[in-house]
Amino acid sequence: MKLSETGRRIISFPDKYAAFRHHISMYMGLPGLRGLWTAGHTDTAGNWYDWTQNALTLTLTGAPAETYTDLRCYFSLDGTNDYFTRADDVATSVTGSEGYIDFPYRGLTLGNWWYSTDATAFQCLMSKFAAVPNVSYYLAFNGSGAGDPVRFRISDDGTNADGVESSNTAAANQWHFTVGRFKDYDAGEELAVFLDGVKTTAATARAAIYDGVSAFEMGSGEGGLYKLTGRLSVGFLCAFALPDDMIGALFQQSRALYGV
Repeated sequence: MKLSETGRRIISFPDKYAAFRHHISMYMGLPGLRGLWTAGHTDTAGNWYDWTQNALTLTLTGAPAETYTDLRCYFSLDGTNDYFTRADDVATSVTGSEGYIDFPYRGLTLGNWWYSTDATAFQCLMSKFAAVPNVSYYLAFNGSGAGDPVRFRISDDGTNADGVESSNTAAANQWHFTVGRFKDYDAGEELAVFLDGVKTTAATARAAIYDGVSAFEMGSGEGGLYKLTGRLSVGFLCAFALPDDMIGALFQQSRALYGV
């Protein structure tokens, strides 16, 4: 449901101007933040800068066009040649068992604002996986699946994997906010995917994510396959299982910027 500007003010959701003002700062306060990428933050070659001190610059492949509509900055991806990538490193190799994170909150959370013009193909949004035996994790729009859901999937051995798909639909030609979360805690592991504020969960017996050698990618997976046809605006990666309220706040505080 889209909210009017008047309705947003009444129920304390920000309008697009307020969302524009704080759309970077709200992500910077996330616990376990490893990387934060917002369109518009690039170097002189068009590579995608990370806002954190980890300096996880993503290298462009093809020619993603940096542009904007209204107050929204984003990259336009052609689905054929365009995506962003970074070689395997420690910062993107989140396992969900990091010892410096308090045990109840160990896990992985990743998410982004995106827009697809193709509802017929499987398209990776954020990923760190290559062909077996190098599957770690991915977040994708399963446009080729029944109901056009979003899928989050992890592996603990690089080969076998568990996943969860959203109970709601990601329609083409619309902006969507998607988050995948792996939660490793003593009451049982859990996978969750959030699509535009709607949460879907699945149990898993996997207690950690495989630390493989595959690249971290935005807008593709498996070394440039399953490319997104559409737009990418924001992406974040945390070595922490963010709570529902925090994930919900990210969506509610930024949705006006994307007309959702």
